[in-house]
Amino acid sequence: MPGILRFFGRWHKFTVCLVWLLAILGLLSGGRFEMFLIPEFFHVLWPAAVILILFTCSRIGEPPSGGIVLREAAGALLLLLPLYGIWRAEGMVLESDAFNTRFIGGLSTGEGDGPAAGTPPGTGFSNQPVSEVPMDKIFENPYLYAGRRLAVVGMLTTDNRQVAELMGRNCPVLFRFAMTCCAADAIPLALVVDLPESASLEENAWARVTGKFAIRRIQGQKIPILEEPELRPVKRPERPYL
Repeated sequence: MPGILRFFGRWHKFTVCLVWLLAILGLLSGGRFEMFLIPEFFHVLWPAAVILILFTCSRIGEPPSGGIVLREAAGALLLLLPLYGIWRAEGMVLESDAFNTRFIGGLSTGEGDGPAAGTPPGTGFSNQPVSEVPMDKIFENPYLYAGRRLAVVGMLTTDNRQVAELMGRNCPVLFRFAMTCCAADAIPLALVVDLPESASLEENAWARVTGKFAIRRIQGQKIPILEEPELRPVKRPERPYL
């Protein structure tokens, strides 16, 4: 322990810069930061890496301080503490527990109670069926997709009390999280999957669900539903957040 304190006391500035530089370069490698940050953070992390390179180089020729400097050692360890959170977050994805906590139900849309003027339900892109639509695109203009057969990728949960109360049975829910900035502020989007309650599904499994998209008004709420669904297991996308 005294050896570690002595090291940090003498080389704390260089060590902090170097470790943070390696951490940021690691996140930039292969776009790993997109597991919990929006892609636009690329334009923030690269300048940060350049600045850290300059700081690290500036500390190389600086003579180390003498003795065991507890305050400097403690400060260096404090600055390195956020890296533990980054390490813990890597590979983790928000699942049904986070969904059930954040989900408020219904459709988050500005389209009112029906299609936009001049936009008949089920039309808008082409006369051909839509093969696959990202969930966030559906919520941007849900009435554009009403009555169309869609294929949507997401995670499955069968344990949402709010949906069970609205539907009168324990319906599966297909959900994704849409990020504004990072995973901490991610908003859940969800489609009810109109399957029998007896259907056996794995919690938090990724699936591609194909079904006819409908918007049902139940107990005063607009509920987005995939009717006549067909489920196919898929691997987790490289970018799990929308």
